[in-house]
Amino acid sequence: MSEEIQFEEQHQTQVAIAPEMSRAYKEATGDTNKLHDVYALGFQLELILERLARPVVTRYNPFHELVGIQTTFHLPVPVDATCTAEIKADADRAYIQAQLIHEGKVATTSELRYGFEGVRLCAPGTLCLAVPTIEARAKQHLPVQYVLTEQNARLAAQGIGKTEPDYAALALGLVSNALIQRARELQPEGGESKQPKYDQHTIIPCAGIRELTDGTSIDVYVALEPIEETVKNPLTGNRTELKRTNRYRALAYAEAEKVPVYAFLAQIKIMKEGGLQRLLDKAKRTANP
Repeated sequence: MSEEIQFEEQHQTQVAIAPEMSRAYKEATGDTNKLHDVYALGFQLELILERLARPVVTRYNPFHELVGIQTTFHLPVPVDATCTAEIKADADRAYIQAQLIHEGKVATTSELRYGFEGVRLCAPGTLCLAVPTIEARAKQHLPVQYVLTEQNARLAAQGIGKTEPDYAALALGLVSNALIQRARELQPEGGESKQPKYDQHTIIPCAGIRELTDGTSIDVYVALEPIEETVKNPLTGNRTELKRTNRYRALAYAEAEKVPVYAFLAQIKIMKEGGLQRLLDKAKRTANP
């Protein structure tokens, strides 16, 4: 889709990701992944890109709201790094293609979509049509409950380079914490800690994300659906069978007092921390410029 877009505005800027930014975002969202002591958080990176894209959008149309983000994480970004951010916008400033480049290599790519209230929230694309399905499947599990505070909203804002409290950035980042808690349910008691890893995910903000404030209670529902592979059984010749993997389809749905806040969709791997560290190190070594 992005190849068919005619971009009419392009920007480049330098972005510094300081260790205190990542520490602030970790503290705000309750992230316990030890790798984020070394690498920036995925939500942190894409929300930095959204912060840089928003002035391009609102300068053209101040009534546009974010209605969807699809982000691919190609490479880890250290917590003490300077990156180049590239922002490209279409004629209506309703579609933004953004990326972070670290040491000459593309680390993060986001496609951001903006629209108006009402039915126009589905254009371009039909992201919002997926929300009821995600809600129904995520709500098959009990929610993880959080209370948003101004202090944590300020920390979340610091993590993405803003000064005013950002309750949306805080609420979105809580998905990572909720995923970690659901992943714990999949590991044997006393086993090595496991962490969810995703290379790509989709966020669909809903109207309630603009109504969050200090003291708001938010429920985050998470479903982890196993992804099975069809493999040949060497003992039975050509007959195939389904094999369980460490890959899952992650669906999350957040609401505040029954008002939808956002939906989230990703394919993830549940990995031991040591294995995840080796995978990230390999990605850095083998990355193409």
